[in-house]
Amino acid sequence: MICHAKLGAGGIETACITQIREFSRRGYKIYVLAESGFYAKKLNQIPGVTFIDFKYESRESYNLEKIEFVKNIIEKYNIKLVYIHQVDCVSSVFSACVLTNTPYVAYVHHGITGVYDEELQIGNMGLEFQTLYYRLASKIITIQETSKKENMKRFKLEEDKYKVIPNCIDFQEFKSNSPININKVLLISRFEKDKKNGVINGLRWFAEYKKINPEAKLTIVGDGSQRQKVEEQIKELKIECDMLGARNDIRDIMEQNGIVLGIARCVQEAIAMKRIAIITGNDDFQGIITNDNIERFSCTNFQDIENGKKDYAEVAKQVNLLKNKEIEKIVDKNYEWLYVNRNIKDNIYEVEDIEKINNPINELDRNEIMKVLISELQYMHTWMQKEIDRGWEARQKTEDYYIGRENWNDKILKEKEQELEQYIEKYNETLKELEEIKNSKFWKMFKKLFKFRKNI
Repeated sequence: MICHAKLGAGGIETACITQIREFSRRGYKIYVLAESGFYAKKLNQIPGVTFIDFKYESRESYNLEKIEFVKNIIEKYNIKLVYIHQVDCVSSVFSACVLTNTPYVAYVHHGITGVYDEELQIGNMGLEFQTLYYRLASKIITIQETSKKENMKRFKLEEDKYKVIPNCIDFQEFKSNSPININKVLLISRFEKDKKNGVINGLRWFAEYKKINPEAKLTIVGDGSQRQKVEEQIKELKIECDMLGARNDIRDIMEQNGIVLGIARCVQEAIAMKRIAIITGNDDFQGIITNDNIERFSCTNFQDIENGKKDYAEVAKQVNLLKNKEIEKIVDKNYEWLYVNRNIKDNIYEVEDIEKINNPINELDRNEIMKVLISELQYMHTWMQKEIDRGWEARQKTEDYYIGRENWNDKILKEKEQELEQYIEKYNETLKELEEIKNSKFWKMFKKLFKFRKNI
């Protein structure tokens, strides 16, 4: 079973689809547990895949009903191994795996210090919970050596617990023999805070390229919370471009362009399509990928490298001066390296005999596991108590306003009566919420587990 938060647009989502396709080719029956999105339709086209639309609890919460749902899925379909791709899935899926004694593989998709730290913050779940999550995994998959070392340092786990598998390409999907037109430029990125600098770097490079190549045309694929800032930058640089928004037909769009700007996975896809690939960087602009630097960039998942800042104008001149034979040489050499080192056929974690896979859950005292899980439930109990307190506070305010209203003039009285109505409405909503919690399966399960903890 493959667990992913939401099948939206992004590199991790594409990596999951690539993994699922390869498992399908190898004859596995695959269940995908994720919230529906961009790539849901693609899953239905892959043989042997059953898609289950499921919205995970936010990483700040711990929901027993969702845990029970995942537990039932595991039991219903007799799941032998679970792949957990994102932290949003952890609270529900990890707990369900423990309850059903099902082995799981923990993925760490980020590997750059800072981003990785954020990835590890599994909501409000404490270090003890996180440590247990990685400790009980049958295998921890990281995309690069850096993230492996950081994880080992943080959680004090043995090296044989880990396997480094870089993000790879399905060369059956990403292939093209169409000619390269360096007048057509494609920028691909999510418009989020962690990607914004890269997008702006790409726009600034194109502005320089346009000065020396007036025939150049820019297409942008992507969307997100920073779209307005991206549009402001486009306006400031006086760039004319086609903004296509988020798309799931990247391969087709890429084939229509000769130069691809971006970071991480889209760079690899461009190389597989034999396009000129330019890394925009998370921070500093990195420049064109060649056979001389491709291996160094691969170590950072085709993002930034130390002291790798390039000048926009210089790289623009470099690309503009390329002749057909030089272009052909660059893309062919890049393709050869990528095919040997980043082919999904040779880079996937496959367990030949799932029945014999190491399952650390078997090795740990159940009481120890339950103590950690219960500690997380205690956090939820504290949150629920705050909600109860909030309800009583709202009620007290309504009473205070009622008692004092006779002393107010008409204007103030009207304003306060409106406030009173709002408070009463809010109070009634709170009472309703509390009543629903009291009568919910969640609360009943919680009380049972709390009683179980006392017994422990």
